[in-house]
Amino acid sequence: RAIYIIDGSEDEGYLRFTIEFEDWVGNTGIKIDTTNGSNSGYVLFDQSPPADFSIDTVFVNGLVNERGYWNSNSDSIIIVIPISDQDQSLLEGECQLQLSFDGGPFTDTGDPISINTLGMLDISLVRNNFISLPSFSEGSNVRFTATIKDRAGNSTLGTAFQDSIHIDETRPELYNIFLTNSNEFESHWVRVGDQASLSFTSDEGLKDPTLIFHDDTVDLVTNNSGLEWTSVYDLTNETQQGLLIFSIFSTDSAGNTSDTVSITSDESKILFDKVQPQ
Repeated sequence: RAIYIIDGSEDEGYLRFTIEFEDWVGNTGIKIDTTNGSNSGYVLFDQSPPADFSIDTVFVNGLVNERGYWNSNSDSIIIVIPISDQDQSLLEGECQLQLSFDGGPFTDTGDPISINTLGMLDISLVRNNFISLPSFSEGSNVRFTATIKDRAGNSTLGTAFQDSIHIDETRPELYNIFLTNSNEFESHWVRVGDQASLSFTSDEGLKDPTLIFHDDTVDLVTNNSGLEWTSVYDLTNETQQGLLIFSIFSTDSAGNTSDTVSITSDESKILFDKVQPQ
């Protein structure tokens, strides 16, 4: 048995060796080298780190997706990392995902991922693993990078993805929901030609809320940076007779969805009567 300590002065590549031997009486054995003998083993000396790289893409998957946001509907984050197809030493190496919260240091997240193919490597950070991280919190901004290690153990830290993911899981809430009408008697009854008006306020800016009266989608007008919304619904002969039914569905800028609202704050109602008296 022999031990050779690599000191770094060796040329990169296969470390060649030979074994010459003879028996007690001086008979010379067949010389063994890196390609001859019962083992034919070799050692590949590699002290070059993987080439510099940058995270290719980071995006969020979920039921409702908004670029740059992690919301209450998100189920995973996909991080796409380029693995150079010019470096065969990366095969059987590994990639370690790293995250930074709110400008803090990047730290290892999850277990290293084995590199089995060259090209693009997709790492999926699923919801349960993401939200259980100690630094995960509402309102945080998260950045992503990774370390690539070749099979010899040389490593390179990549350039972080340029954009962060903002954590916003707070669902929007609606209040001050009021239903009024233009009937001259100022009652809860309306007739053909009257108008019904609905207004509501949200606790944060909304992205294109939807208002439906019966089966009709009604346009909404907003002011105060998307916090206050109003609509006008014309009552015609085609409008369904009876109780005026509405529903409001909204989404905030992060992709969080509200509960569907179908009652007013004061529980007021409008009854539509299009039957002429006899």
